[in-house]
Amino acid sequence: MPRKRPKTAASCEAVSRGIEMQRARRRMREMVAKFQKYVATYSEQAHFEDYSDKTFLDDMLYGIGISFVGPDDYTGPGGYERFKQKLLGHLQGQQMSEGG
Repeated sequence: MPRKRPKTAASCEAVSRGIEMQRARRRMREMVAKFQKYVATYSEQAHFEDYSDKTFLDDMLYGIGISFVGPDDYTGPGGYERFKQKLLGHLQGQQMSEGG
């Protein structure tokens, strides 16, 4: 029977990176699925053909915001305003944190 090699710090770090990568991929799949569902149902809104460009843009940004998965929640009262602040920071070059 072969002997197990002792775990090294490097091998533990590689395993940890692999786990984090799996979580990040799962998170991204979930966010994309949520946004796709939001967009797919958009045309079910009454009179969406009459929306202004501004309304459409706000609605798509809202859809992106509610699709985020992480510690920040952009749903419910004030959610869109919180997301707009995050987006503004992103557009101004601030780093967006992973998962939040």
